[in-house]
Amino acid sequence: MAKCILPDDIFIITDNDALPETQELIDALKTPNIYTVGKKEFEDAFHAEIIYQAWKNYVESEGVTLGDSWTSDGITGLAFDPNNEKFSSSLRKKNAGCKVAMTKPKLGVALANYCEMHVLPPEIQTLIKVLHGGLTEQEAEQAIETA
Repeated sequence: MAKCILPDDIFIITDNDALPETQELIDALKTPNIYTVGKKEFEDAFHAEIIYQAWKNYVESEGVTLGDSWTSDGITGLAFDPNNEKFSSSLRKKNAGCKVAMTKPKLGVALANYCEMHVLPPEIQTLIKVLHGGLTEQEAEQAIETA
């Protein structure tokens, strides 16, 4: 017998610059469980030092060294780009000297492997607590505030 997936059973992490067709799909799912991360992009929700160290660890685990332009200070400067270039594009350019190409999925894996719960954006902390602990979103947010 086929199991029906209800909207309440669907959890989505998105950012503020989703493509229109992605946003249409999200809207069509009619789930109340949408977690928007970052001011504009998912990546901008993380501190520069976290992105720097997570990617450094990931690249080094592949047996490769980072390019000279991959520095924590250089990443911090990207957040204030006067040309309004996408943060993720700027990160990829900073990584240009590295033999491991930076993609959003690879950076996501790097962040997941590096980050401890307390350095994750609050929206992700809430989602993890809801999924792992069976808490409501409100209970999870309260747990994060008191931690």
